Amino acid sequence: MAVLLAGAASWWQAGQAGEAVRDRDAALAAGRSAAEVLGSADGRDREGTRARWRAVADGPLAAELAGVEPESTTSAAVAEAALTRLDRTAGTAGLIAVLRLRQTLADGTVTTDRRRVSVELARRDGGWRATALTTVPVGAP
Repeated sequence: MAVLLAGAASWWQAGQAGEAVRDRDAALAAGRSAAEVLGSADGRDREGTRARWRAVADGPLAAELAGVEPESTTSAAVAEAALTRLDRTAGTAGLIAVLRLRQTLADGTVTTDRRRVSVELARRDGGWRATALTTVPVGAP
């Protein structure tokens, strides 16, 4: 009987660990995607840009982005990203990412930059959504 109970407990723990890994991977993937989408803009397609932002943002961040008018065209790509925290019970996570940015100004000038960002995520019915995005200054912990 003890062997049966130990086996059942091990099976349950393995299931819980697998679920935690799936949650972690889903939050990381959603956070990476949100960082790229929110770091990108097309000044020639403002409504399209806002629609892409709305697809990944929620709460105060979504409200803040609704009033933004992209002027230039910027594409962002995640160079590195990692979860800084994951609270499966509360359905929240934090991510830090390094973005490679390529910006084309109205006069055609192209600039490149790297930027560290912090993304706050919340689990919603449809998956993880960004609720805050902040630039992390270089030299900050």
